[in-house]
Formats: sequence, structure tokens, C-alpha cells
Amino acid sequence: MSGFEQQRLELLDWVDELDPLLARRRAVESRRRLAAARHRLSAGRLTAVICGEFKRGKSTLLNALLAEPDLFPVDTVYATSLVIAASYAEREEVEVTLEQADGSVLRRRIDRAEIAGYATESGNPHNTKRARMITVRTPNPRLRSGLTLVDTPGVGGVHAEHTTVTTGFLPGADALLFVVDLTQPLTESELEFLRRASRSARVTGDEDGLLFVLTKADVGDCTELAEDARTKLAEVTGRPRERLRVVAVSAHAKLAYLAHGDPEDLELSNFEELERVIWSALSRRRTTVLLGDALSELDTAVTALITPLQGERAALRGSAEQAQQDLREQLRARRRELDRLAEAGSWHDRLTTALTGVRRELLARAGEELDGLWGDVDSYHLLLDRYLDHPQQLVDKLVSDAAAVIGTVNELAVRRTAAVQRELVLASELPLAQQRLGGLPPPPVPSLEVTGGQQRTDRGAEGIRATESMIAGTSAGGALGGVLGAALGSLLPGIGAAIGGVLGSALGTLFGARNGYRTSMEASREQQRRQRALALRHELEPLRRSQYRHVQEVVDAVLAEFGQALTAELHSRVRAAQQSAQEESERVRNAERASQREAAERLAVLEQELAPLLHRRATIADRAAEYGRTGE
Repeated sequence: MSGFEQQRLELLDWVDELDPLLARRRAVESRRRLAAARHRLSAGRLTAVICGEFKRGKSTLLNALLAEPDLFPVDTVYATSLVIAASYAEREEVEVTLEQADGSVLRRRIDRAEIAGYATESGNPHNTKRARMITVRTPNPRLRSGLTLVDTPGVGGVHAEHTTVTTGFLPGADALLFVVDLTQPLTESELEFLRRASRSARVTGDEDGLLFVLTKADVGDCTELAEDARTKLAEVTGRPRERLRVVAVSAHAKLAYLAHGDPEDLELSNFEELERVIWSALSRRRTTVLLGDALSELDTAVTALITPLQGERAALRGSAEQAQQDLREQLRARRRELDRLAEAGSWHDRLTTALTGVRRELLARAGEELDGLWGDVDSYHLLLDRYLDHPQQLVDKLVSDAAAVIGTVNELAVRRTAAVQRELVLASELPLAQQRLGGLPPPPVPSLEVTGGQQRTDRGAEGIRATESMIAGTSAGGALGGVLGAALGSLLPGIGAAIGGVLGSALGTLFGARNGYRTSMEASREQQRRQRALALRHELEPLRRSQYRHVQEVVDAVLAEFGQALTAELHSRVRAAQQSAQEESERVRNAERASQREAAERLAVLEQELAPLLHRRATIADRAAEYGRTGE
């Protein structure tokens, strides 16, 4: 069992410990919030995305990592032609997501043996079956701790639409495993992908989540090859060699160990080191965020239980009339303030102002990134013969680069809105665990389902899909992106299916724009070099304008979703605080009517009730400090 799984089980036990106490005390909203946190914790995934060029051994690597040689299809042609995600379930279920002719989605249950018929080029040539994604839920013990492994098509290969959409979602993954074949030089498409991924990681501060796996380490003496690869990777990513997380493995040695049980094969495979590095990367941030979210709600819930008891104790101990009157007035003032907060007017303007600031920051960041991409077009890419001779390659690169920008902006939106939530709660003087649990990052904004009072909609996604474009092929691309985007969004933390649909539609729209250029670019090839460059730049101008427009659309759509969720979250916190204040008022009134003997007896009972709650709050604070150090 991983350390993360042990920590998660401990917190789930604490939730189960507090739930009956909240029920008995009729703390309805606090109990519902804690139940929602329990669901997020138990269902929370740690997502590792495996990327790399075609035929680099990604699927074989995953089979060896999961100790299931036949799970991910391995083919002599292009093995993985769509996204395959594997996660844990008590009973195995395999489901393929198919796009229908009208753009609707069909999810079909299949057997494990049928995966290759959808996921490989030989089983599904040119994806004639219109498969978008396969999800595998299986009782594999290595996935029990909540790890989801996502196998992606090769970067820069024949399935450009998948590369585009997948690229956009990479910043939301917890760890990115880039697979490199030690026996093959890095291709230009691999180098482009790594530059893009490294740039996104720097923006979001997640450089430690980028891991490099060197395969075929059993082919002769790989020491020199591994050092050369490390040097090249350092040059491409711009990171010092010693800070790169590089692991050389042999998937074939691991598979041989699984077949024959020879410990020398296991040692040669180096898979134990790979597993250690993966979990180390995951624990750097995601486990801290996931566990910290549950700790925050636990602390808020236990505080909701403690505060009324402490108020009653103060009333029972207070002998002077003035002291009791002061306590009553404090409670009345607090309840008036909570009633004012429930009207939303006091913090709605502050929320609008904060989200406007986030929007300004995200658009500035996206504009800066896009300016850099298009500046490179003018100063560098249009001087290269390979792009002048094959302009579609330049279009593919620009579309994937823009997808990475959108994905990065989305991840920043997740983090900035989490900070907005914390600031609003602090300004409203509502209970907030982060005031006490200072080592934890602010948890993401919960989805609308937390309160049960509002329903999530896909208005943002529909708006993007309906956006007119000057470029042929965009509508089809948007639909494709929405299908795959929603599916990927459901896997990645902080995104969710609804926002994933918004993001995926924008990415699909970018890819649709790519399709519109396929024919028109061919005419530029026969012109002279300078004329071709000018003609190509002229033809790219609508693409440039559309990318800036689409970035603004996705920022607005995603922030609209977060704005609704933030509003629901703040209302939920106010209701929980109101219920706690109501209980405290009732206890104080009863305490004031108690006789001296009754007060003494009641104080003894209160001390017994408070002791375990205060102990639990102290252990919550201890765990928060521990998890905070893990994420440093």
C-alpha cells in the first residue's frame, strides 16, 4: 500500500468518525460538505500521462508497469491511435467512447480482447470506427491507490487531432512521463513537444512533474547513451542536468520477470526505481492538494462541532450578568452578519472584481505566450525549408502550441480561483481551515454539486461550439474536441467533465482550423522561397486571429463555470456557519437558565464531549503540517 493510500484511508476514517456527530447535532450543511469532501477524496485520481513518439514502447512500458502484459495493445504498426486510460475498480469494465455522425457520443461496453480493434491502426485503420477514447477500470492492485495511467497516441504522428487535444490537457495532469527510446535519436517532433511541455511546466510551476523514461536499457551498455540523452533533454528543456528526473528501464526485462520470476530480470528492469520516482512526483503537489482539501473540510467540520460547545461552556462559567450579556450580543452580531452574507450582495461585487482580475491576468499570460509563438513564426519558422516545403507541418505545430497555451491557462485558472475562494472566505470572516493549517495550498473550488442547489450546465461549451469561424472545418473540430475534451477532463484534477468540454471544444476548434488549411497551403510550394514565405504568412493570418479569439472565449467560458461554483461554495459556507451559530445561541440560552448544580454537571459533560474533538483538531493540524512539508 502506498503512503498516499494510507493517508487517504486515515482521513476517510476521520470523516466517518465525525459524520454521526454532525448528524446528531443537526449540522446539516457541515455534514453535507464533509460528505462531498469524502467523495472527492475517495474518488480522487492521481493522473500520470504517458507521452512520446510513435513506436517508443509506451504501451509495452505500461503493461510492464501494471504487470499485465496484454492490457495496452502492442502492434507492429501504430499501436495506440487514441487515448486509453486505466484506473481501479473492483470488477473490470472496458468502455469505448465513439463519436456518431451527428456529433453525439455513444459509450459502448467492450471486452479487453476488443481494445486492439479500436485502439490500433491495424485494427481500426484511419479510425474509421470514430473511436475517441477507451477507459479501462480493472482490479489491478497498482491502481488501487487512485492512480490513473493515460496512454496517448504518439506526438507528431498521423493522428494530429489527438495530439492537439491531448496537448491542451497536459498541464492538468499530475505527472507527465515522456518515453524516449535509448537506441533512437530524438526526432524534431519530440523536441517540439518537450519544448512545449517544459514551457507550460515553467508557467504553472510544475517542472518536477515532468519525468523522462529511457526505454531499452537492456540493449548493451546504455550508460553512455543515457548520459547523452540526459544532456540533450537538458538542452531542450532548459533545465540543469542534475535536476532532470530521468530513469532508464527495460520493459522487456520486467515482462521476463513476470513470466519466469527471475529476480535478476527485475533488477535489470529498474522498474522499482521508476515506481518510486513516479510516486515522488505525484506527492510533490497533487497528493498535498487532494489530502489538503479533505483536511480543510475536516477542520471546518470539527470546528462547527467545537464552537457551540465552547460557547455553552463560556455561558455556564460566566457568573456576571454583564459577561453573559456581552456573549449574547456577540452571538446576535455574528448571526446578523451571517444573514447579511447570505444575501450575497456584500461579497458579490468583491467576487466580480476578483474574477475580473483573474481574467485580466489569464488573458495577459495567454497573449504573451501567443505573441511568442507567432514571433517565432516570423523570425525563425518561415526561414526553414521544411516548413516552406511542407506548410501543413507548420500549421500542425502552431495548433499544438496554441493547445498547450490554452491548457496552461486553464490550469492557472484552477489555481487562481482557488486563491480567490480563500481570500473571499477570509474577507467574509467565515470559517477557513487554511488560517490554522498554514502549510497547505488552497484547495480547488468544488464543483456545483457540493450544495445540491444548482445544476452545472455546458453553456460555455455550447457557446464555443457555436462560435462562427472564418476557417472551414472548424465546427467539426470543435465537436471532436468537446467529445475528447470532456472525457479527458473527467480524468484530470481541477478540470471535470463540464469544464473539460469547454476546454476540449476550444482545442477542437483549433484543430478544425488546421483542417481548413490543408488544401490551400499546397499552392504555395511552387513559388520562390521569399514569395512562398510571404504567401504562407499571409495565409496564416486568419489562423493567428482565430487563436487569439478562441483563447479569450475559453477564458470567459471557464471563468463563468468557476464563478457559478464559487457562488455556490460561498453560500454553502454561510449556511454551515448559520447552523453552527444557531446551535450555539440555543445552548447559551439553555445555559443561562441552568442552576448552579446543573451548570456544574453540564460543564463536566461538556469537557468529555470537547476532549476528543479538540484532540482530533490537533491531529488534523499535525497532518496538515506534515503534508505541507511534503509539497514543498
